[in-house]
Amino acid sequence: MSRKGIPNKKHVLKRFQEKFTLEQERGCWIWNGSQSKRGYGIMSILGKNRQATAVSIFLFHGPHDFSKDACHTCDNPRCVNPSHLFLATAKENMADCRAKGRFRYGHLPGSKNGRAKLKEADVVKILQRLRAGDSQTDIAFDYGVSKGTVYFISNGTTWKHVRRPL
Repeated sequence: MSRKGIPNKKHVLKRFQEKFTLEQERGCWIWNGSQSKRGYGIMSILGKNRQATAVSIFLFHGPHDFSKDACHTCDNPRCVNPSHLFLATAKENMADCRAKGRFRYGHLPGSKNGRAKLKEADVVKILQRLRAGDSQTDIAFDYGVSKGTVYFISNGTTWKHVRRPL
């Protein structure tokens, strides 16, 4: 069946093909097997979980470096169509993600950031309250954020793109 940790490719291919369905519109192969919390397919090979996208590349394009990410041209995490996949380093994957406007954290300013609790209008009001002499602690409590968040807004470390009130 397998030699020294090398999977039987025919067996893996058979199991792989049973776990996806074809989406006619975009040509995606939609993974219906186990999935990660983020929606990427998972397949066990020789007792080790692998991303289904990496397995697809292995099956249809041959052995590859599993330390690289299998990236999508279609941006569908459940797609395992090998013609929609390419290998990239983590850095290249993140650059692709940013270029397509899908990066949720860190580099998106203000309310465009997926983790933002405030809106730009809130920040303007916070700055007005700070100028009026309200305490950072009171403001933080009222907006459900930390005192540090208010401090970084006040000194311009964060929310730099918001116009400061005169």
